[in-house]
Amino acid sequence: MELTNTNENYFNPTSKLKSSPIPINFLPFNKNARYCFYCKNRYTWTQSLYQKCCENCFSQYVNNVDNNNTYLDVLIETRQSILCQEHEKSKNEMFITTCNIKEWCRNCLFIIYFKQIFADHYYFSNFRDYNPMKNCTLCGKLIYQTILTKGDIVFKLCSDCYLISSGWINSLNEKPILILYLPWWDNSDQCLVCNKYLDFISDCQKWCTRCYIIYSGCRYCLTTNIIFGLSDQSQCRKCNRILVISIADIMNITTSGNKDIDALLYDTRFKIKNDHKIINEISSIDITIPSNVYTFLRSNYTPSDYYSIMQWISYSQIKNLEKLAEGGFGIIYKAICPEKNKTIAVKRLKSSQKISRVFK
Repeated sequence: MELTNTNENYFNPTSKLKSSPIPINFLPFNKNARYCFYCKNRYTWTQSLYQKCCENCFSQYVNNVDNNNTYLDVLIETRQSILCQEHEKSKNEMFITTCNIKEWCRNCLFIIYFKQIFADHYYFSNFRDYNPMKNCTLCGKLIYQTILTKGDIVFKLCSDCYLISSGWINSLNEKPILILYLPWWDNSDQCLVCNKYLDFISDCQKWCTRCYIIYSGCRYCLTTNIIFGLSDQSQCRKCNRILVISIADIMNITTSGNKDIDALLYDTRFKIKNDHKIINEISSIDITIPSNVYTFLRSNYTPSDYYSIMQWISYSQIKNLEKLAEGGFGIIYKAICPEKNKTIAVKRLKSSQKISRVFK
């Protein structure tokens, strides 16, 4: 699988698929969500890989798409017991595979799995009923040389139809940060670095409050941008839509209002062994197995120790402030930490409104 630099004028991570003309709302961004974000109906499971889908929103999507373009990479199966008249002639076929949404029959077909969804380490284990397709359904390229009849087979993508890229964007404190452009929909609910459960900002945005890593998805292309730092926007590499990140809630708990202080706080969140190494070497791993991408990233990012993380606490949150002493550079107070109700020491710096990098 190729690695493409973001400085190129154009890059299509899923060239065999078209960007959807309407949002793909029937797939959750949280694999453990129980109810649809939009219609509030309960999600149903696909027959393999334990993926979730909203049947109501899916039905609306099928009705609203009015062309024959290919937007989804899926495997569907016939319901042998209730074949409609149109598909009666194909009753001897175990699977009917198609990417044309208008060929789907809601009366006798159901979804086995979506290839564009990945979370954690996916394996096919129910081989008697649902073997993975040997060939790519988009281009026909051979993906699996052999398929075992016993044991697990790892989930794979086509190296020609799914491409990954990376680059740099500016963070909120104007510091360049790494961004990874994934050609699939990442619906995981835990941080890929520290495994902390993610906070969900919207139906297509989530972030780690410990590592400050943001996951931003495009619902028109089912791609995911992973941003290793705080930023207020990113861009889908397929459709070029600007993905505005709902940063207001994040800013309320992470920013001091001073970019130098914020830069110091952000640097304590995680340790990057070598971000340039990630860009240079990610193309050398077998990215056809999506889990390899996450393993590679974990090996190059080390979450900071809990006690070494610095957090901004606004003055309004501090309780029971009591002056203890005053020196040449500031005043020392005794106070109560709001989160754990602990007694802490607070130092008020003189001329604190003019803080610069020399305070580091």
